[in-house]
Amino acid sequence: MWSAAVVLLASSMIALAPQAASGGGAVEREAMKKLAFFVGEWTGEGKVLAGPGAGEKSAVLEKAEMKLDGVVLVLEGLGKRKAADGSVTSEVVHNAFGVLTWDAKKGAYSMRAIKSDGAAVDAEAKFEGDNFVWGFEVPNGGRIRYTITFPEGRWHEVGEYTPDGGKTWMPVFEMTLEKTKAAAAAR
Repeated sequence: MWSAAVVLLASSMIALAPQAASGGGAVEREAMKKLAFFVGEWTGEGKVLAGPGAGEKSAVLEKAEMKLDGVVLVLEGLGKRKAADGSVTSEVVHNAFGVLTWDAKKGAYSMRAIKSDGAAVDAEAKFEGDNFVWGFEVPNGGRIRYTITFPEGRWHEVGEYTPDGGKTWMPVFEMTLEKTKAAAAAR
């Protein structure tokens, strides 16, 4: 009986420790409120601007939802190739999942982006003025960055690549989305 009480007390202490250490998530929730504009469903069109498939268009659906009482933003994107006549095919050209949080210790956003093949990347994410920018290093020594703006309530995102440490940026992807469904009430 005594050992059961110790185990129960220890597991309660472990469960509470992360909340106590971070102030119960208040700092994280406050930082994540700045990302509330993402929440909802967005649809529109994407276009490959460089490399293999340059010029190809896709129909894009992005879903964004806050989780864990507002300390996590999950994003899921799906793009299907558009045929020459504008119809949407069943061919998936983009399928990704992202988890965005606030790291109070670093005082910065943290993003983990995962593709449908299981490949994942830890990305830097931050506001630059009114723009939200996220990016990561690529194996060849280059860097990818995505800049998101919201002109007239639209989600406009441009992906760029630099092979030379940021001296030259080349656009590789662009998408423009409209919010089609507002966020559901928190569960």
